Amino acid sequence: MTKTAFVTGASRGIGKGIALLLASMGYQVALAARNRFLLEKTAEEILALKKLPPLIYPLDVTNETQVKEAIESTYFKNERIDVLVNAAGILLPKTSDLASEDFRSLLEVNVFGSFYCISAVTKHMKKQKSGYIFNIASRAGKIGIGTLGGYCTSKFAVVGLNDALTSELAEFGIKTTAICPGIVDTDMGESARVSKEDRIPVDDVVKTVEFLLKTSPNSLIREVVIECRKTIEFSNIPPFHFAETQR
Repeated sequence: MTKTAFVTGASRGIGKGIALLLASMGYQVALAARNRFLLEKTAEEILALKKLPPLIYPLDVTNETQVKEAIESTYFKNERIDVLVNAAGILLPKTSDLASEDFRSLLEVNVFGSFYCISAVTKHMKKQKSGYIFNIASRAGKIGIGTLGGYCTSKFAVVGLNDALTSELAEFGIKTTAICPGIVDTDMGESARVSKEDRIPVDDVVKTVEFLLKTSPNSLIREVVIECRKTIEFSNIPPFHFAETQR
């Protein structure tokens, strides 16, 4: 039976990298993101690998109806969902002076968007008695950063939700891992004053997912923190010069 994966944020960065990995491993991948054009580019790369044609869902993860319909459609086509990757996310700067509407947007995309996917997919995984959920969090979900209070709040929430899910879903044979990378070489990483050469390669995050998928059913890895060497080398978080970015 063909394994199936549902990946949000699949149009670029970490989400795209993981989608390509899963396709190369023989999964039929459902690609979800807001930008149809970029999703189709990801799909073309998968087809170039001569792998199973992906499913494409242009959607906004903050729209619960769209999320549920896409996941139900994926399940209907394949009668299973083996992997969920919550990689869609946005970054907005500021803490106490963060506009309330921006704070709400961070929570809606980074937290509610992940929750909607989790809520829709876990009922199928419970029936299967198997599955793996990857929640792409951030190093900012483990340590507070003064210029990123709203973003940190959203990513701390993702890490906490993942931690609870690990405990809740273990009896059903479902694994969950929060992956918490530092400054990654993505569009979002452009906001940090760390050179492209010094950022964490997307492929390092992808290889982490590959390793986790190969662990035995007896191993539950709640979270993986991937430090950016440059931020540790200078014992601080480099200054950020922000614009709105999306992973």
